[in-house]
Amino acid sequence: MCLLCNKVLGNDDMKPSKLQDHLRRYHPDKTEKDLKYFQTLKDKFQKRPTLDRMFASTSQRNDDGLRASYNISLLIAKTAYYRREVNFASR
Repeated sequence: MCLLCNKVLGNDDMKPSKLQDHLRRYHPDKTEKDLKYFQTLKDKFQKRPTLDRMFASTSQRNDDGLRASYNISLLIAKTAYYRREVNFASR
């Protein structure tokens, strides 16, 4: 993928000669940039917010809430079952 135009490139296009050709054709103003410029672009791209990262903490909280709800329901069900058994035994 080209970090400048976000164009998805094929496997054949990832050869150094074709990458340089893409840079010359589509980004002629960037041909004189040094390696550090492209490394910072890569770092920014990797650190960008994604859906997984944005919702990771939310889903963790939902999982904790779901687990707590399940445990409470399980306790209620066990208690109700025990009370039903005691009521039948006393009759």
